[in-house]
Amino acid sequence: MSYDRYRLDQFHLRHTGLFAHTELDQQLLGDLLGQSELVYSSSKWRAQPLLRAIPLHVHLANSTSANVGRILVDLEIELRRAASYLGNGSLRPSRDNQMVEVLTAQHSSSIDIVVAAAMNLYSLLTSRPIDFLLLLDWFWSHRHNRTKVRLPYEETVPTGAWDDIVAMAGRCIEVGRPVVVTVVVESDGSTKFGFRSLGVTNPTTTHFE
Repeated sequence: MSYDRYRLDQFHLRHTGLFAHTELDQQLLGDLLGQSELVYSSSKWRAQPLLRAIPLHVHLANSTSANVGRILVDLEIELRRAASYLGNGSLRPSRDNQMVEVLTAQHSSSIDIVVAAAMNLYSLLTSRPIDFLLLLDWFWSHRHNRTKVRLPYEETVPTGAWDDIVAMAGRCIEVGRPVVVTVVVESDGSTKFGFRSLGVTNPTTTHFE
C-alpha cells in the first residue's frame, strides 16, 4: 500500500504545528471518555468475556441503505487503520474486525447509530484521544472511496476541522462530564469528527443524550 495517497508527511507536519499551540491534557480527556464506556457481549464470539468499548455516536443525514452501508464499512476500515498506524506504524488496517460493532440505531429522516470501539480502539481513545481523532479525520479524507471521485493527490487542508476538534476537546475537559466521540456525515458526504459531553446539547452533533 502506497504512503503517497495518505501524504503522511503532511499529516505529521500539520499535527506538530497544531500541538505547538495547545496545552490540552489528552489523558484527562481520555479519562472522561472512559467514564462513558459500554460493556457488551460481542455478536461475533458469544463465548468471549464481555468487551469494554467507547461509544461513537454517528449521525447520517442520508439514511438510504446504500449510503449507511458504505459509510459504516468505510468507518470501520479507517478506525482499524488509525488504530494500526498509532499502534505499530502500519497503514494496513488491523485484522481484528471485532473491535468495531454497531450496537443501536434510531431512524427518522436521518439515522443515529451507536458504534462500539473496543480493544485497541478503547486503549487509544482513553490515552491519546485527540491524536486518534485527528488521524482518523486525515485517513477519512484520503480514504479509497474518495480517491475514486477526486484527484488522488489533491491537497487536503484540515486546519478548520482540526481546530474544531481541539476546541471541542477543550470544552469537554472544562465541563468535566463523561465524553463520547461524535461523527456527523451530511447528505453531501462532508464529515465532522468531534467530542461531546453527555447531557450537553450540541445541535451540530448527534441526537443522542
